[in-house]
Amino acid sequence: MEYYNDRRIWITGASSGIGLALTEELAKSGAKLVITARRESLLNEIKESSPRPENIHVLPGDLSEIDKLNDISTRAWDAFGGLDMAIMNAGVSQRSLFREMEFETGRKLFDINFFAHAGIMHELLPRFEKQGSGHIAAVTSLSALIPSPLRIYYSSAKHALHGFYETLRTESWNSGVRVSLIIPGFIKTDISYKAVTGDGKAFGALDPLQKAGSSPAEAALKILKQLKKQKREIYVGYTPNAAIARFLGKFFPALLSKILRNMTSV
Repeated sequence: MEYYNDRRIWITGASSGIGLALTEELAKSGAKLVITARRESLLNEIKESSPRPENIHVLPGDLSEIDKLNDISTRAWDAFGGLDMAIMNAGVSQRSLFREMEFETGRKLFDINFFAHAGIMHELLPRFEKQGSGHIAAVTSLSALIPSPLRIYYSSAKHALHGFYETLRTESWNSGVRVSLIIPGFIKTDISYKAVTGDGKAFGALDPLQKAGSSPAEAALKILKQLKKQKREIYVGYTPNAAIARFLGKFFPALLSKILRNMTSV
């Protein structure tokens, strides 16, 4: 994809799933990538396996550490002398009923799934506005559009992201900054393995719906084609189940709620 050649792009959550697939595709396209995840060793492996390792800057970090967001955002910006795009993909899901959730676990879910975005934008948005351009792409979820049992904190954070980024788009439009929301349905990633239960432990299993989902590589190609067009919303991984849920959530929310009412397991 010639469009991405030499574009400076920061990808969070770059070590697996959609983030890794985007990293691999953009590396082939000649983009200059800053890749972030918690495990530096894994990021280094990704860099070394890239066709152009010199175009990848490894920037490890845990975005749930809110007090370090200014520093990591500045380092991401400085790695290649600025950024043209930021793909905010990092996130952690949930598999637990609200009554089983510890409050601290829920707060941490909000830190990584919402406040990390807001903290990073406090640093990046003024820089994008000063240079008169920039594209922010935030990965949300089907759970932002429908009531999602077993995912109450995750779903709430993703709902909040939509409100945050849609407002940010409105406020920053005249300064040349563009905002896209990437809204996955079911993608075959390890997000459910890493999802947390009520006490913060990993769920450690693959959702059946995810198992039947689209591949990360397929999702990445569609996302990049749509980002090139600066689409406001990008939908990927919409299997029949996801498409039905989205349709019912939009036009028949009471019916969808009734269907989901007795859902107490994945």
